[in-house]
Amino acid sequence: MTAPTPASASAPAITDSIRALAERREALGRPLAYEHLPAILDGSRLPSSLDTALIATEADVLVELLLGTRPRRPVLTYTDLWMPR
Repeated sequence: MTAPTPASASAPAITDSIRALAERREALGRPLAYEHLPAILDGSRLPSSLDTALIATEADVLVELLLGTRPRRPVLTYTDLWMPR
C-alpha cells in the first residue's frame, strides 16, 4: 500500500471546500457552472490546481494556497475558498 501524496491526502478537504462554496452560491441563486463540478462533487474526479483556480475565478473568491517546497511535488496541497462579503 502506498502512502497518499499531500495533494491526494488533502483532496477530500478541497472537495469539501468546493462543495460548501457551490452550496452557498446555489442558495444565493448564482450556481457555479464549471463543467467538471459535478464529477468533482461526486468524487469521480479529484480536484486539480487548475480546477480549483477556475472555480475560484468563476465564483470571484479569494484562494489561500499552501505551496509544496520540494521540486516534482504537487504544488497545491491545501486550499480554502471564501466568498467576498
